[in-house]
Amino acid sequence: MRSDFQGCERRNGLNHFQGCHDRIGIARKVDVECSVHLLIRVIRCRIFHDCDLVTEFGRFQAYCEKENVFTVARITRELLTGYASTWEEHYQSSNTRVSVRERLRSFLRYCLECRWLDRIPAVPKVEVDEPPTLPLTGAEYACILASIDSVRPLRFDVKGVTRLLGPRTKARLRALIQLMRWSGLAIQDAVKIRRADIIREEAKGIYRVVVSRQKTGTDVSVPIPTEVAEEVLAAPSPNPACIFWNGKSQSRSQVTMWGGRYMRPLFEAAGLRSGHMVSHRLRDTFAVDLLEKGVPMEELSKLLGHTSIRTPEKHYAKWVKGRQDRLDALVIGTWDVLGHHSSQKRRSMRIK
Repeated sequence: MRSDFQGCERRNGLNHFQGCHDRIGIARKVDVECSVHLLIRVIRCRIFHDCDLVTEFGRFQAYCEKENVFTVARITRELLTGYASTWEEHYQSSNTRVSVRERLRSFLRYCLECRWLDRIPAVPKVEVDEPPTLPLTGAEYACILASIDSVRPLRFDVKGVTRLLGPRTKARLRALIQLMRWSGLAIQDAVKIRRADIIREEAKGIYRVVVSRQKTGTDVSVPIPTEVAEEVLAAPSPNPACIFWNGKSQSRSQVTMWGGRYMRPLFEAAGLRSGHMVSHRLRDTFAVDLLEKGVPMEELSKLLGHTSIRTPEKHYAKWVKGRQDRLDALVIGTWDVLGHHSSQKRRSMRIK
């Protein structure tokens, strides 16, 4: 069966294989390994170019084999439910688990189109954990910067830590933290920033970060302090065009390296609560700082690159200075009314 599979793939890829699998008699008997390999080879460069398909679908294949399921036709809802229960072990972020679920459903749809399945079995839904909004105080942020000299990053296998960072890596890590704090960029946008994205506006005497968000495609333009811009631009890098990205590896691996290997142990070294969303606290700090200084929510939404104002309202509404001042005035106003009614009631009782 493997030779038939490889021959079909070599001759004409997916379309030829879909047209001839009935003739070679594997429409109902194709095994999981063959279908996984074919899917990876056909769509690696078209759909899932930013994901490690081999590792992800390899886990699914290994789970199927452990459950003695070797053909696509034997994939059931019960099997998928059991497989989904293993995701938290490999993917800490609920958003990542949502993506894994969608890619698994794409694989099942592909098998249905090839007529290896009669129907698509249900895949358990993933409940997305909303990370709490945790802006950093000035003292906490200063502690993070001070801890860069003593932090020991995690090993690539996440089993322990390595030696202290070298001077070049320290400078780049500090520059990345400064950039995220003062621009509000998400880590996936910050790690891929190019030097050309930091623009000097001579007329205004300021530096500006101009990028397009990877998540939403929205253009973002944010002024940043001159000292921060100069520190970021001066950071050493093996790639002359970029600062934190080598220009070769996938963006997901860069996020894992800077966010997981470096920032997580850095926050822990600074005595702050860690987790899989530690880098987002820098974005929270940027947003909350602006709101507390009176920047309207509509303008903040544009600076953060959101497509809807509902997203920042959901996370940052309680920090809106003007809104909170109005709410405070309304509540305090009820105290005056309450006191007035109470005094009137006491006077009427004395008269009686």
